[in-house]
Amino acid sequence: LFALDRRKCRKLLSRAMAARLRDPSVFNSAMLLKRWASPELNDKLLAAATQVAHADGVLHDYEADLLQRLQRMLAPKTLAS
Repeated sequence: LFALDRRKCRKLLSRAMAARLRDPSVFNSAMLLKRWASPELNDKLLAAATQVAHADGVLHDYEADLLQRLQRMLAPKTLAS
């Protein structure tokens, strides 16, 4: 991702913005992942989000909250849920 040249980066951002306009809901995306992605993939996504949150060496309250919300949304279903 970081090796993209300026043109490819703009194209990627443009596609991401278009997708966001079609469905701005993070919740819907998380629910799709919960339904169709493997638990291993969800674990990898949470690990990547955790690395991003810690990238500057400080875990801010809003980052911790977001990670907790992602973890709850992507957690495998249990009999209690």
